Amino acid sequence: MTPNLEIKKETSVVDLEKAAVHDDYKDEIAPNPVAVDPRPGLDFEQLRYEAQHRWLRPSEICEILRNYRMFAITSEPPNRPPSGSLFLFDRRVLIIFRRDGHNWRKKSDGKTVKEAHERVKVGSTDDELYCYYAHGEENEKFQRRSCWMLEKDIMSIVLVQYLEVKGIKQKLRSPSPSRGTYAMSSTSTLSSLHDVDSEDS
Repeated sequence: MTPNLEIKKETSVVDLEKAAVHDDYKDEIAPNPVAVDPRPGLDFEQLRYEAQHRWLRPSEICEILRNYRMFAITSEPPNRPPSGSLFLFDRRVLIIFRRDGHNWRKKSDGKTVKEAHERVKVGSTDDELYCYYAHGEENEKFQRRSCWMLEKDIMSIVLVQYLEVKGIKQKLRSPSPSRGTYAMSSTSTLSSLHDVDSEDS
């Protein structure tokens, strides 16, 4: 199993440009070649480090999901991953990616994991994320967020982040009118989100 979000050392933008020319590389490129080259200035190594201390922003999540071919896809559920862990899964290949060994808060039936969810529009773009949130049974500050994009070509790829929050529960919120981007709110809660069933058991 791949620990955390691992950047493929053997894959580069140059490799992907070659793939567009040679048929034998055709399985290595994304359906939209433009989406392969990350946004200038986005440092994935730094992002992975920061994810140990804060929730990733919607725009950052979208960049990782759009460039998922740069990273190793985790092939099996992690076993009790600690706070700060990041994983990419393909939901078509690994349906049980949520079975991570942690004890999450359950619904009234005592079996089904209680997850809140929301649909998030990212800034002024057409990008949208579907996000699911779970809270620890013994420690509600330990949380799991699973996000994927509502875009046909990549909607099976899900980014999962684990984090123990230090303050009040957080959620993704509307963009700031002045900046046009999403930010994390330290004062908002998940109480307005819908509860859904998950595959955990």
